[in-house]
Amino acid sequence: MRRLFLCLLLVPWDAGGGEILDSSIAVDDGQYRVAVTARIDAPPRVVYDTITDFPGLPEVTPAIIAAEVLQVLGPGRHRIETITEACILIFCKRVKQVQDVEQQDAWRIEAVTLPGVSDFKSGLARWRLVSVEGGTELHFSQLFEPDFWVPAVIGPWMIERLLLKEVVATTAYIERRNAGVAH
Repeated sequence: MRRLFLCLLLVPWDAGGGEILDSSIAVDDGQYRVAVTARIDAPPRVVYDTITDFPGLPEVTPAIIAAEVLQVLGPGRHRIETITEACILIFCKRVKQVQDVEQQDAWRIEAVTLPGVSDFKSGLARWRLVSVEGGTELHFSQLFEPDFWVPAVIGPWMIERLLLKEVVATTAYIERRNAGVAH
């Protein structure tokens, strides 16, 4: 089993919207494990309401070009479909992901990717919000296996860069929303 571990720490990295406190990516047999911790200058309620406004996600995160609630599975449980587009240089890839999202409590969310209807063989994402003085600390982790080719040489670097770009854009949007100037 080939094990590649890249720990690309950006501690701290002033993102111009929030602050990336830590990030890492590991790849093992085609499965990616990513983690990001960010500080957002907005209360947990604003952060939570923003990231659980599923139809509004394309406005929050530039890579998401479409988001739809396919089914309400129960209180705090939804089946969500997102279409994202990721570009590196001139190469772009559209990716479909269908997830069962569970809002577990006031500040935790878990999403399980459904293979067969997604461009992923598997996936599990977790968000945890922690109230800190003057804002929120966002802890995001995801384990996923793409059902499409990812170049081995630049794949981990590319995925982390795209993820960090999206976290920066999302935190900036949330901070503008909190300041009353979103949209």
